[in-house]
Amino acid sequence: MTGTSEAIYNAFLRDVDNHVMHIEHEDGVYRRISYRNPKSCSFSFELNTWPDHLCICGDMGCYVFSRVTDMFKFFRGDRINAPYWSEKLLSADTQCHFREYSPQVYREAVRDYPERDSFDSDEDYALFMEEIAEIENQETEHEARAAAESFKSSCGKTLDDFWEIDLTQYTTHYLWCLHAIVWGIQKFDESKTQSLQESLQ
Repeated sequence: MTGTSEAIYNAFLRDVDNHVMHIEHEDGVYRRISYRNPKSCSFSFELNTWPDHLCICGDMGCYVFSRVTDMFKFFRGDRINAPYWSEKLLSADTQCHFREYSPQVYREAVRDYPERDSFDSDEDYALFMEEIAEIENQETEHEARAAAESFKSSCGKTLDDFWEIDLTQYTTHYLWCLHAIVWGIQKFDESKTQSLQESLQ
């Protein structure tokens, strides 16, 4: 878990600290389960499942996944798997999306694009790093790609084929929702275990 995703996870735990689960409907894999703070509607969400599908919707966006008949089985575990799960994403929130341009990813990409040992001298490398700093701060992906395409260092280095590099990262809303899915299923499973124990007493 990266520092950023760890921060999102910690924020998620604070956001749902007082959430209560309500099983609104359950009939096999047909489920509608809500999670909300009784004293606030902030960060509330629902998990809805039907054969081969799971939809999470709420304050942090709406995402639909498909992989197996019972999607609770697919998402059960202790941690999220953002890359693999994104491959099973059928629909992403139109406002929050699941990936977005990252200025930080772009800065790291332009700095690291040419291998250091590809320079003729340390002086050329130092010159390249000095000149690349002039284009490394771009607010949009369009500006970033245009700047990279037109860049040419005094030592002759360019950013050929830079268009192949992915300059995006997972959105905070998408990662938050993944944590919510895992956490929500854990709460559902805990309630089932508790109900079973109570029935056996």
